[in-house]
Amino acid sequence: MTGKFLTAEARLEQLPEKRKWLTQDNLLYEYDDGILELTPRYLLTDNYTFPKTLALLTGDRSEYDVRPAHSHDLKCLTHRRIIIKKTRNELIEMGLLRQHKHPIKGWIWVCDDIPIEFLEVEKVTKWETDCQFKEMIIATNNIKKWRANMYRAGVFCNVGWIWHDKEIDLKAIYKEIIE
Repeated sequence: MTGKFLTAEARLEQLPEKRKWLTQDNLLYEYDDGILELTPRYLLTDNYTFPKTLALLTGDRSEYDVRPAHSHDLKCLTHRRIIIKKTRNELIEMGLLRQHKHPIKGWIWVCDDIPIEFLEVEKVTKWETDCQFKEMIIATNNIKKWRANMYRAGVFCNVGWIWHDKEIDLKAIYKEIIE
């Protein structure tokens, strides 16, 4: 079993730098055990990145749901994830997780800024990060399992993890760009 994304894909603002985007919306993922994870807006991301030779095997990365890449990017930059200390139903009751009428996609779920008293930062290992990435890829239901395995293998080889370990300042997550 895998968890599921509760929110639609974030709107992205393309930046002048090649292959750099800024997420405009909060991303919410629910694991099978009910744990909710937040990837806040204003995350600087490169979406999926892997060598062109691997792209020949896996296909054009731009056609895939990029939500797993955003969660993975945050965890790689910070070695942490943001857990929500409320349930999905509690967020809905508080109006923080709500439906929104999108002009093309119809009704989608969006997550407003969750007050920081409902958030908790949790350290994650590289292994956990990469496994959660694969789980999220499978949860999108638009990437074949063999491709998810290829992506998982690709991030396993990512040595960039070594150079990052940034603290997450919950007081600034909805105000500052996370890069």
